[in-house]
Amino acid sequence: MVKNVCDLLVKNSDEIKKATGFWGYDMMNKAAALSATLKGEVVDSEKLKEKIEMIKKNTSAFSYFRGITQTILAMECSINNYEKDDLLNILEIYKSLKSEGASSSEYLVTCALNIYKNRYKFEISSMVRKTRETYKVMRKNHPFLTGAEDYIMASIISFKAINIDDATVEIEKCYRYLKERFMASDELQTLSHIMYFVPGEAKEKCYGTINLYDMFKSEKIRVRYVKTLLPILDLVCEDKGRLIEEIKNTDEYLKQFKGFGNLSLGKDLRCLFAASIILSENSKEYIDEISGISESIITNIIIAMQIALMTAVIASSAAAANSSS
Repeated sequence: MVKNVCDLLVKNSDEIKKATGFWGYDMMNKAAALSATLKGEVVDSEKLKEKIEMIKKNTSAFSYFRGITQTILAMECSINNYEKDDLLNILEIYKSLKSEGASSSEYLVTCALNIYKNRYKFEISSMVRKTRETYKVMRKNHPFLTGAEDYIMASIISFKAINIDDATVEIEKCYRYLKERFMASDELQTLSHIMYFVPGEAKEKCYGTINLYDMFKSEKIRVRYVKTLLPILDLVCEDKGRLIEEIKNTDEYLKQFKGFGNLSLGKDLRCLFAASIILSENSKEYIDEISGISESIITNIIIAMQIALMTAVIASSAAAANSSS
């Protein structure tokens, strides 16, 4: 089953390359391929190309909508059958976030997309305001760690949190427990945010994540980007030995394909992709095995996984783009 998912990932990656051509951001293209694959979608290169052209026709040459996140946005437009009006609505949300004080960035594009995708659950203008309020609280608590990338998480926390102050108390509690093992960093803050989506008592789930991290390190699994997935992996994967073997085997299987080797995708991101695939498969088992599991927990598992992936890949793509310029 996992091999079938990997094969679809490789196929989708090839289809995306047909649509983006030579100038596409390769790591972000592969992230778009993974996103489609985990949803069971088969990428249509012609349809994707149409959505890329739609974005280009409706945004300026220097717009962040046409930067690193363009392929991800085009993929979402393709999968959800978004047309010009949908794109213009996403652009309006982006402008609204900026009018509330947010700075322009590729992360804000993803934030606007997240808000639009939840338009039937929440009122857009209130979500824009709540996202900005959540971000302000983040920045107040950790002024030197909170950056543009945290707008993605701010929007997602806003969807879940009834009261931002209560959510912040839980997040900060997790931050303190995690800081016993990890250095203060952007990554640690993101980890504490992801932890918010995991059910359970703060101390227990944080120590579970720390223990899993130590197991990964002892097994020489690349944890640079996988770290932010650990809370969800710890939640849904009871057999940690099997989990480690599955990630290793998936990583080795992906490694043989062109574009997924050490010199192209790289060891750290490939391990993140492998862990995401295994997490997705184990999440299905987790949901099937636990009767009465709430829809919100299922949603939170998926959201946390997507955010961890997106934050890591956007950061990697931005670093690669800056180093080549």
